[in-house]
Amino acid sequence: MTNNRRVPTYYLSQQLADYVMGLPSDSTPYPVSPEKIEPLENTKDLVGIYQSESDGTILKIVETDGILFRERYGEDPVKLINEEGALFQYERQWNKIHFQGIGTPGQNCTVYNAVKSPNTYLKLSEQSYKDYEKGELNADFYNDETDTRISLRHLEGNTYSCIKNGKQQEAELIIKDHLRMNTIILEIMRDEKNKIVGLQVTNRRIKNVFFQRT
Repeated sequence: MTNNRRVPTYYLSQQLADYVMGLPSDSTPYPVSPEKIEPLENTKDLVGIYQSESDGTILKIVETDGILFRERYGEDPVKLINEEGALFQYERQWNKIHFQGIGTPGQNCTVYNAVKSPNTYLKLSEQSYKDYEKGELNADFYNDETDTRISLRHLEGNTYSCIKNGKQQEAELIIKDHLRMNTIILEIMRDEKNKIVGLQVTNRRIKNVFFQRT
């Protein structure tokens, strides 16, 4: 029944267990695939960087030897297996990813998971580091509510030293003005003149804490 991966084993098992034990099922199943699958002409149109609308996380779609992979900070690349049109299955996982609006400014993708609500990622415009001065991010930031200081210093490549209250770690520049450090997301904030004015920090349940540049 689940060989075609259209029925998630986890949710099916939960339903069967509730039925056999006579337990009320108060869980609402999450969609595991789109209602309509978008056609796909060329997989190269899917390659790019996408950012989540809900939590700001970044994923990259890359193509190697004609095969698509999903890359995400801190995780191994995942091979994408085409099911139909623009719908792909994660290799050895129940997750699925569907691409919409291909070739338009609103191109996006939605990741489906049987145990949580779908997460939609918007494709970002192509950004080059060629004219991006990485040393520009060297700055100090302070949040008075938590009495916390953060200092960023460029080391090499896309790697930065991030010193938080005297403790040093390394952060990775994922895209322009967006860094990751383990589970922490660091967003550089700029004013209308493109001047860096602060740092916005998100870490799981802690959302969008602002650090003023000092």
